[in-house]
Amino acid sequence: MHPTVPFALSCVALALSSSALAQPKTPFLLRTSSGDEDGDRYGACVVRVPDLDGDGTPDLLVGAPGASHPGGFRTGAVFVRSGASGKLLRRDEGAFFGDEFGATITTAFTDLDGDGVIDYAVGAPGRGVVRVISGKKGATIETIVPPLPPSARFGAAIGRLAQPHGGASGGFAIGAPLDDAAGEDAGSVWLWQDGALLGVVQGPAAGARFGAAIAPHLSLPTGDRLVVGAPGVAVDGRAFGLDTDTHSLGATLAPPASATPSAFGSHAGRLSDQLTWVGAPGHDGGRGRVDVFDSIDLGAPPITFDGSAADAGFGAAAAMTRSDWWLRLAVGAPGTNDGAGAVSVFAWEDGTPGVEEFRIEASAAGGSFGAALAAAPLDLHQGDELAVGAPNEGPGTVRIYRLAEATPGPAAELGDLLAASLGAAGSADVDVATFEATKGTKLKLWLGRAGDETAKKLATLVRLRDPDGKVRKSWTVGVKAKPRLKRTKLKESGTWTLELSAKKGAGGDLLVQLGPAPAIDESKSVDAPTTEPVELAFLAAAGAVIEIDAETDGSAAAVTLLQPDGSPYPGLASFETFAQVYSQVPIVQTGKHRLVVAPSAPATIDAHVFTHGPPADGVVEID
Repeated sequence: MHPTVPFALSCVALALSSSALAQPKTPFLLRTSSGDEDGDRYGACVVRVPDLDGDGTPDLLVGAPGASHPGGFRTGAVFVRSGASGKLLRRDEGAFFGDEFGATITTAFTDLDGDGVIDYAVGAPGRGVVRVISGKKGATIETIVPPLPPSARFGAAIGRLAQPHGGASGGFAIGAPLDDAAGEDAGSVWLWQDGALLGVVQGPAAGARFGAAIAPHLSLPTGDRLVVGAPGVAVDGRAFGLDTDTHSLGATLAPPASATPSAFGSHAGRLSDQLTWVGAPGHDGGRGRVDVFDSIDLGAPPITFDGSAADAGFGAAAAMTRSDWWLRLAVGAPGTNDGAGAVSVFAWEDGTPGVEEFRIEASAAGGSFGAALAAAPLDLHQGDELAVGAPNEGPGTVRIYRLAEATPGPAAELGDLLAASLGAAGSADVDVATFEATKGTKLKLWLGRAGDETAKKLATLVRLRDPDGKVRKSWTVGVKAKPRLKRTKLKESGTWTLELSAKKGAGGDLLVQLGPAPAIDESKSVDAPTTEPVELAFLAAAGAVIEIDAETDGSAAAVTLLQPDGSPYPGLASFETFAQVYSQVPIVQTGKHRLVVAPSAPATIDAHVFTHGPPADGVVEID
């Protein structure tokens, strides 16, 4: 199977307990964000949405149902963050005390207010309302308020609808799992479209908690098909197919019979056009389980993923990621290791469960890491990134991982010259160097880009992470960018990290120096074709390492470095033909040096030189 359609995931946190489990591979941590105050429960829900800020990258909605604002206590909030940088774009606020706004979020199927940006719905089950929010402006488009008491938990789950019954736009299926209309805690699902109620489907029996989870799994011209969780049916729980056209229940989904509550149906979501998942985090004494169903044929046997013996709450969240056509299924187990939480990422091999390729285990007891997961929509080819929520870790945190193995390189000393090769264009490699520094150190970072014939218009992203792993600074270095100096003051003592990663598939080499700013940074260009030699003169001291970057339009040329006595520098070859030459040369004589680029046919020339090391006294001169 090759899923190609984005999914929407409604999030509900769960915390159980267990012991630790050994890790396979650990993916690379890209960035971390957190709530403002303890108890915010930031990360209780995490949803990727199509691009909101116009930069071409899917963005991230983070629910914090325990957050407060100056006008209200524990009203809840949704943080809207850039998917490219993690920058906070805005914060949508709950309205009243105890709203729990942000406990659930789902994107709309279409642009509901016609401003060109996809919108989304946010549940506030503490008060029992759902607000539809403009993706572009953050304004409330509509507030859905049913004739139910807050105790019904209306908005505890939300699923999006397509365009049933010829409606003008998409709508929502909203769960009220503690609705008592059909019996105590029987639950219900409310179908809402274009500002109108299409109908209400009641739970099958008292205690069913029908509507605890909702996953759209199929859209038809007459209406949608949903999978609705009812974890209170029988001991082990159930999920039901729901036809939004007839308001009738269809297929019944069930886990293996269990003598203890498995909570099957407490969590569910859409992975793609072909795949729907249902979690049973209480299965096998809390070990947990996820069943993945064929969306078109719900009656077909599911593909099953079981938690390990050390897991707890496995199946509280799931998401599917893709890098090119390589698929992976991530499953959260927020109760693992005394509630610290863990996430397992499985290879998806021809539609069958593959090996556990990655595992991430948190260390903060009770943090519920893995209670919410989100990945970029599968059809946008945005890379293999996974967002993981830990809502009970202090104010709550969300960590973004790239599903590539974290392999830090050797430690670097301040002043070292680092060279990282990021591979060919299209590579997702990440190179890392670490260095020790004390608080207050003034870091000077010299970035020099080497040639890359495979990625003319792409770039490399350089991130500086503090000892806690948070990104403090980031810079983008273009393929043809001139080397440049960046300065920043380090605010903590400890092990800092420089991360070099391919941005949008770029590859090639990047040279980085930590330490003093180079004393030489000079260039000379001839934009009109010439056959005359181009000469660049500069002062340099013995012990410096000179970087030479000389480029033509592809015409033949020779490159020569002349020492202060006029003799050619030994070891620097003359090139018969080249598009670009990049070379490191240790200087052995203090004085004025000359770099000569001599074309053998008319050519445009760009010559550049800079140094890593002690300069000579005096002013740099250019002939």
